[in-house]
Amino acid sequence: MADYNGIICPVCKKAFCQDDDVVVCPVCGTPHHRECYKNIGHCANLSWHSQNKSFDEEYADTQKENEAQNDEKRVIICPRCQEENSNGEIFCKKCGLPISLNDRVHSANMNGAGGPAFMQGMGGFVKINPDEKLDGVEVWKLSAVVKQNQLRFIPTFKLFSQKKTKINFNFCAFFFSMFYLLYRRVYSWGIWALIAQLILAIPSAILNFTNESLTAMFGAEVDFGLMLNDEQTRLLMILAYIAMALSFVVELLIGLFANYLYYKKCLRLSENIDSETDGSREAFLQVAFKKGGVNNLVVIIIGAAYMLVSYILAFMLQSGLF
Repeated sequence: MADYNGIICPVCKKAFCQDDDVVVCPVCGTPHHRECYKNIGHCANLSWHSQNKSFDEEYADTQKENEAQNDEKRVIICPRCQEENSNGEIFCKKCGLPISLNDRVHSANMNGAGGPAFMQGMGGFVKINPDEKLDGVEVWKLSAVVKQNQLRFIPTFKLFSQKKTKINFNFCAFFFSMFYLLYRRVYSWGIWALIAQLILAIPSAILNFTNESLTAMFGAEVDFGLMLNDEQTRLLMILAYIAMALSFVVELLIGLFANYLYYKKCLRLSENIDSETDGSREAFLQVAFKKGGVNNLVVIIIGAAYMLVSYILAFMLQSGLF
């Protein structure tokens, strides 16, 4: 016997239970309570018989309609601000917190439709439509180019676009300076920062390879470093302090402007990908996932090169070639 639990009797409009006495119309298959069927003396869906309709087909269609209507009416309470949201909302309409019926945090993947929200580092959540344009480029394209940590960067990009500001402090960029820029594929500025830091490191490097410094380092008298008189040493110390101050300024500027430089880079890359592809979303995403994101390899290579240059410089100083 078929399981009709939960199905509504078409006569009394009550749901069938496990122990109910149910009779089924032999023509269309509509289930009834036996007493209900006796009371009306015929199938409640008698009109279906001439239309060749069956209960199974009609019930399936009705269930889909009911589920859709219930989903639209269903309310989701935001656990953060207690705002009531309809089932159609992926993110809270008040504070932007990701919500769902299953209490899962939806990924802020810009490949989909709708109006997802992104987390802003210092300011909670900001709701952004993926088709919204920031300086002429759709958000979903910028998100595809960013690839890693979209939740951090997309709201910052919107801040740059709306308020026309260029300053947004990035602690990682401040501490790792040129390596962070290279990691985020901002190659031109990263290379310039690397050159600047190498130049500013020269006075300290020279001081570190004098006989006095090497003697203090090894704890024994050595005589294979640079020979500097007192006046030269004082001059280099002054230059070294100035260079350290300038190096800190460079790192501070990178911390302040790295996000903006990265934003401009993402805009340019998005426009370049647009010019290379046929305009379809799939083609754009395919190229963006290759050219966007971060570059771990370049950081390793540049880091190794940085150490190599330092060792070469040290060798030149030790050999008196510099």
